[in-house]
Amino acid sequence: MSIKSTKGKTAAFFWEENMVFKLDQETQGRALKLNGSKVGAHLYAPDKSMKGWISIPETHSDKWSYFSKKALKYVDTL
Repeated sequence: MSIKSTKGKTAAFFWEENMVFKLDQETQGRALKLNGSKVGAHLYAPDKSMKGWISIPETHSDKWSYFSKKALKYVDTL
């Protein structure tokens, strides 16, 4: 499952009980302060990080809506 902007750009996707969001630098910092959050990794190369993508675990699902909105707004600027 993924969330796409009105321009068709992927802003977030669900992976292994986490939501992974494409975020601007400031929002990345906020997201990484959440316990268990980390820089996203490529699905087929887990040792390779995905620049700008932050994985937020299900334990913070109450914050996914906030980060979804931030991601949608950000990807439309790219």
